[in-house]
Parts: sequence; structure tokens; C-alpha cells
Amino acid sequence: MSRLALLIVLAGCSQTYSTDGKSPIGSDTADTGSGTDTGSGTDTGKDTGKDTGVDTGKDSGIDTADTADTADTGGDTGTDTGTVGACPASKSEMVWVVQTLEVAETRGGLDLDGDGTGDNVLAAVRDALNTSIIDTFPTTPVVLAWQMWGVDDWCDDPSITGAFLSPSDVDGDHTDDYSGTEAFSAGAQINGKGLAVENGAGSITSGTYTFSFASGSFDVGGFTLVNATPVLVTGTADESGNSGKFAFGMDKSLMAEIAVAEGYDASLADALADLDTDGDGVGDALSVTFDFVAVPATVY
Repeated sequence: MSRLALLIVLAGCSQTYSTDGKSPIGSDTADTGSGTDTGSGTDTGKDTGKDTGVDTGKDSGIDTADTADTADTGGDTGTDTGTVGACPASKSEMVWVVQTLEVAETRGGLDLDGDGTGDNVLAAVRDALNTSIIDTFPTTPVVLAWQMWGVDDWCDDPSITGAFLSPSDVDGDHTDDYSGTEAFSAGAQINGKGLAVENGAGSITSGTYTFSFASGSFDVGGFTLVNATPVLVTGTADESGNSGKFAFGMDKSLMAEIAVAEGYDASLADALADLDTDGDGVGDALSVTFDFVAVPATVY
């Protein structure tokens, strides 16, 4: 059962993502105030982010003469694109390595088919899968990591970028994988700046981040894993940790192949298929939602 569980887990790790450009960093271009800046110099009414005096782009809170400056309230509350609000990020890029992973309960699934209800058919074999994950996940040399960058604020940020990575623990010592300081080798998965080559756009609203990555395929364990739906990811994160859910649909024919290889009847995939991705009225994919908890790490 362990290879079946591991293959299902790894299926969510390496997708073909839609790409996103650089997320904006605060430019403070909306300041229309016209009064005299109480630091020094004169507010020209365009406020380029430096205010020609002591207004540094964050408006230190002493800009009392800009009576029409409604966007800058002394702390850049998020009105400007890319500004810092109530939960400022001390680091704009973070990596977390997944420490615990389990198939969610039935009612804990994410909505993969847009019908307003959560999808997680593999919760039917949740206990067996989770037992196998617990046995294999902590000792595999390839870990599951999650990276985000372009983050200005952990409470609300309309434009961030994220990606799953499957880096390796090259030192062979798994006891420090979840220490919060461990470094993992991501190789060609990251560029010269240390950012994931394949990534997707997301956002943070009221403390919860959301992403939807395009489906894709890759080879692992002798199988070509094909995801039949986009990969949905949601959770909460900051510099101290990251927890949430990710979900996707696995192609039924692939699941039948894996089932046979693991000593099960291929009809198991037919019986469990709950997603109709081509609209012909017949289930052709199996939904799964995972709960995860991750701790800080670095990749190189």
C-alpha cells in the first residue's frame, strides 16, 4: 500500500503552472495631497513615493499637512498596490517543508468540480492511506515543499506567486528536516534567484491564501501521473509556519493501473471515480484533498 500512497502524494508536487510576472512592490502612486509637507520641501500633489522631503513612501505618520491624503493613513493600509497593511511580511519570499500530511476527512474536501461541495472520494480509504503516509513520508529523501514570494502582507495581498517543489535532503539526515532551518536541494526546479521555475499566481484575503494551478503530468515511480483537474491550494502562512489543504483529481485509468500494480482489482478505480471532467455523465477521475502542516526551510 505504501507505493500507492506515495504516488498519490507525489502527484500533487510537480505541476505545469501558469506563470506570473513579478508581483508589485509598493510604489505609492495614489497620493493626491497638495498641502505643505511638514518635514521639508513642498508636496507637489503627485507624491512619487519620496515626497521630495521626508515622506519616504511609507508616510511615517507625521504627514499632517496632506489633508487630502486619504490613501496614506500613516502606515499604508493596503490601498496602494503592493503596500504593507496590518500583517507586514518581514520576508517577501518563504519556503516551508511539509512536516505532516494526511488525506482530509470527507467533509474537508475542496470543491474541484464547481458544484459548491467539497470533493474527496479517497477519504473512503483515508485510514489506510494515512497509515501508509505516516510510515513512508518522514523518511523519503525527496520532500514536499511549498514556496511563496512577492508577499507584502500576510493578511491581505492581491498578488503573490507560489509553487510546489520536490527538493532532496542531500545530507541523508532526516532528523533535522523539520528543524525550521534545514536546506534542501531543488536543482533545476528553481532559477538563479532561488525561485520556482514553474509557478502560479495567487492572493491572500483576510489571512487565507488561495491558488489554482493548471493540470499537468510527470514521471515518478515508473508511472506517468496525469492530473485531470487543476490543483487547488488554500491555507494560512507567515514566517513561522504554513498549514492548509491542497486537492486535485487523478485520472481514472492511471489509478486503475496503480491499483493493479499494488495487487488490487482495476474496478476499484471505476467504483471510486467521482469527477466527470469531460461532461459525458461518466466519472473519469478520483478526487483527493490533503491536509498539511509545514515548517520553514530553504532551498538551493
